[in-house]
Amino acid sequence: MQQAICSDIQAALTALQSPKATSGLVVDTMLALKSFSVFNGVRLLWVLGHSNVAGNEIIDQLAKTAANTSFVDHEPILGITMSNLNTEVYSWAKKELCKEWCATSIGRQANFFIHGHDNNLTRFAMGLNRPDLRILVDLLTGHYNTQ
Repeated sequence: MQQAICSDIQAALTALQSPKATSGLVVDTMLALKSFSVFNGVRLLWVLGHSNVAGNEIIDQLAKTAANTSFVDHEPILGITMSNLNTEVYSWAKKELCKEWCATSIGRQANFFIHGHDNNLTRFAMGLNRPDLRILVDLLTGHYNTQ
């Protein structure tokens, strides 16, 4: 039996069709759809919001009711997106690394040449082949043997 699930939220449909789940709620929904589709054909359809599609209007009303209740499970527990959280953690870690790098008394020669985190220098170093990278590391650490 073929079933159609209609939604006026394109982002939800896109998330469900993505090969990578971005949240627990999406994973749970994907698993429920997979379980449901074992015995039924399932199609996810986008419909224009507030266009008098009977089932969609009922869902809109249920969503409004749910929006006014407290969360029982899943998101948004933190109230911020994972993208923002990742950006903030990365920024904090980068600042801490820079503070530690500037405060260290070891690696005098490397500190002389490298003044902190530099994405361009990192890309350059990662693009080197192994022998050239070894030479670069030896030069920066003062261990390069010219003979």
